[in-house]
Amino acid sequence: MIGAVRSAAKTGPGVMAWLAGAVVLVALLLAAIAVSVFRALLWAIGIVIYFAPVIVAWQRNVARQRGIFVLTLLLGWTLIGWVGALVWALVEPRRTDA
Repeated sequence: MIGAVRSAAKTGPGVMAWLAGAVVLVALLLAAIAVSVFRALLWAIGIVIYFAPVIVAWQRNVARQRGIFVLTLLLGWTLIGWVGALVWALVEPRRTDA
Protein backbone atom coordinates (compact mmCIF):
# COMPACT_ATOMS: atom_id res chain seq x y z
CA MET A 1 0.00 0.00 0.00
CA ILE A 2 2.77 2.41 0.87
CA GLY A 3 4.52 1.64 -2.41
CA ALA A 4 1.35 2.51 -4.32
CA VAL A 5 1.13 5.84 -2.53
CA ARG A 6 4.78 6.56 -3.27
CA SER A 7 4.37 5.73 -6.97
CA ALA A 8 1.24 7.87 -7.17
CA ALA A 9 3.11 10.71 -5.53
CA LYS A 10 5.86 10.43 -8.14
CA THR A 11 3.45 10.55 -11.09
CA GLY A 12 0.81 12.69 -9.33
CA PRO A 13 2.00 16.18 -10.30
CA GLY A 14 2.39 15.22 -13.95
CA VAL A 15 -1.08 13.73 -14.07
CA MET A 16 -2.53 16.69 -12.20
CA ALA A 17 -0.87 19.13 -14.59
CA TRP A 18 -2.24 17.17 -17.54
CA LEU A 19 -5.70 17.09 -15.95
CA ALA A 20 -5.58 20.84 -15.24
CA GLY A 21 -4.53 21.48 -18.84
CA ALA A 22 -7.39 19.31 -20.10
CA VAL A 23 -9.88 21.19 -17.92
CA VAL A 24 -8.59 24.52 -19.25
CA LEU A 25 -8.79 23.23 -22.82
CA VAL A 26 -12.38 22.05 -22.34
CA ALA A 27 -13.30 25.39 -20.77
CA LEU A 28 -11.78 27.27 -23.72
CA LEU A 29 -13.60 25.05 -26.21
CA LEU A 30 -16.90 25.59 -24.41
CA ALA A 31 -16.29 29.35 -24.37
CA ALA A 32 -15.52 29.32 -28.11
CA ILE A 33 -18.69 27.37 -28.82
CA ALA A 34 -20.74 29.79 -26.71
CA VAL A 35 -19.23 32.76 -28.55
CA SER A 36 -19.87 31.19 -31.95
CA VAL A 37 -23.48 30.35 -31.01
CA PHE A 38 -23.97 33.91 -29.77
CA ARG A 39 -22.39 35.27 -32.94
CA ALA A 40 -24.62 33.08 -35.12
CA LEU A 41 -27.67 34.25 -33.19
CA LEU A 42 -26.68 37.88 -33.71
CA TRP A 43 -26.20 37.26 -37.45
CA ALA A 44 -29.64 35.64 -37.69
CA ILE A 45 -31.30 38.54 -35.88
CA GLY A 46 -29.43 41.02 -38.08
CA ILE A 47 -30.55 39.28 -41.27
CA VAL A 48 -34.17 39.27 -40.11
CA ILE A 49 -33.98 42.99 -39.29
CA TYR A 50 -32.22 43.73 -42.59
CA PHE A 51 -34.93 41.97 -44.59
CA ALA A 52 -37.82 43.27 -42.46
CA PRO A 53 -39.26 45.30 -45.39
CA VAL A 54 -39.33 42.14 -47.52
CA ILE A 55 -41.01 40.20 -44.71
CA VAL A 56 -43.61 42.96 -44.29
CA ALA A 57 -44.28 43.01 -48.04
CA TRP A 58 -44.64 39.23 -48.10
CA GLN A 59 -46.97 39.18 -45.10
CA ARG A 60 -49.14 41.97 -46.54
CA ASN A 61 -49.08 40.26 -49.98
CA VAL A 62 -48.30 43.50 -51.79
CA ALA A 63 -48.18 43.80 -55.56
CA ARG A 64 -44.48 44.69 -56.00
CA GLN A 65 -42.64 42.31 -53.69
CA ARG A 66 -39.73 41.85 -56.10
CA GLY A 67 -39.04 45.57 -56.27
CA ILE A 68 -39.06 45.82 -52.48
CA PHE A 69 -36.70 42.84 -52.30
CA VAL A 70 -34.28 44.37 -54.83
CA LEU A 71 -34.33 47.75 -53.07
CA THR A 72 -33.70 46.11 -49.71
CA LEU A 73 -30.97 43.87 -51.09
CA LEU A 74 -29.06 46.63 -52.89
CA LEU A 75 -29.70 49.70 -50.74
CA GLY A 76 -30.88 48.27 -47.43
CA TRP A 77 -27.43 48.81 -45.91
CA THR A 78 -28.10 52.54 -46.08
CA LEU A 79 -30.65 53.78 -43.62
CA ILE A 80 -32.48 55.71 -46.34
CA GLY A 81 -32.79 52.65 -48.59
CA TRP A 82 -34.02 50.47 -45.73
CA VAL A 83 -36.59 53.01 -44.53
CA GLY A 84 -37.67 53.62 -48.13
CA ALA A 85 -38.22 49.90 -48.68
CA LEU A 86 -40.15 49.62 -45.41
CA VAL A 87 -42.39 52.58 -46.28
CA TRP A 88 -42.93 51.14 -49.75
CA ALA A 89 -43.90 47.78 -48.23
CA LEU A 90 -46.38 49.48 -45.92
CA VAL A 91 -48.06 51.81 -48.44
CA GLU A 92 -48.09 49.50 -51.46
CA PRO A 93 -51.61 48.20 -52.17
CA ARG A 94 -52.30 44.57 -51.53
CA ARG A 95 -52.36 42.17 -54.45
CA THR A 96 -55.84 41.34 -55.68
CA ASP A 97 -55.97 37.85 -57.16
CA ALA A 98 -59.13 37.60 -59.21
